[in-house]
Amino acid sequence: MKKTGYSDQIKQRFFRRVLFYTMLFGFLSLVFWIFLFSHLLEIKKINFNEGISEEEQIAFGKAIEDTLEAKILNFIPQNNLILFKKDNIEKVLKDQFKSIKEVVVKKDFPDTLKLEVITRTGQFVFCAQEDCFLVDDSGDIYHQLDAEETSKLKNQLAEIRLKEERVVDLGENLIAPEKAKAYSQLASLTQEELGFELKDIFWINVLAAREVEMETEAGWKIIFSTEESIDEQLAILKKTIKDEVGEKINQLEYIDLRVKGKVFYRLKSDLTEGSDKDI
Repeated sequence: MKKTGYSDQIKQRFFRRVLFYTMLFGFLSLVFWIFLFSHLLEIKKINFNEGISEEEQIAFGKAIEDTLEAKILNFIPQNNLILFKKDNIEKVLKDQFKSIKEVVVKKDFPDTLKLEVITRTGQFVFCAQEDCFLVDDSGDIYHQLDAEETSKLKNQLAEIRLKEERVVDLGENLIAPEKAKAYSQLASLTQEELGFELKDIFWINVLAAREVEMETEAGWKIIFSTEESIDEQLAILKKTIKDEVGEKINQLEYIDLRVKGKVFYRLKSDLTEGSDKDI
């Protein structure tokens, strides 16, 4: 009798264990199904921060949706707040849209992605041969312009043209940030600030050039150094025009500010190279 009772206890324990693990397996399977295959955590909405245009939201959203359609191991849906990888979304957007400088993806349960997107702002147009591009304040080439876009931007942004033959690739960090900052500052100069008007096209001989050549609407030129303070060069330029050139401003051929603390200029009537002044 004792052996029979002991045997029954073993059977009961075995049965309980089998029942427990069966229920546990069923519960885990249910959780697994809910998380992976149900629509409970499916990404249904994508929200962007303010400042992103409707056109950009549509384009960015389409790229994200295409990414989320991919399957993990060819059968597990990636369109799931738990499973999708934020790094993948960020990389896809930055690879496909060079206008995006930074992007941060956040999860908002149960069904929403929130994106903080920082887009680049064109500081000037850079042209090499017939190809023109938008450049941001870091010197990054991020958008190639077609003829219509270039024409529209002519009255909005200054255009810097490269004289040397050079192939330019989209996404290339073509211009050092320090030079890009100098170009941006020169591109923003106004007639009210200078007292005369500049043409919208500047010239550099080579990418490594330490100077930029600008032409006024009157036809005379100014040569700035990109290695020295633009503010200091502007101060020298204004002082020279006010104290020395004066009413002869329309007789100028050029003003050269490349040497720190000095100014060289030449009048059309001069037979010599011009004046050398310490400022």
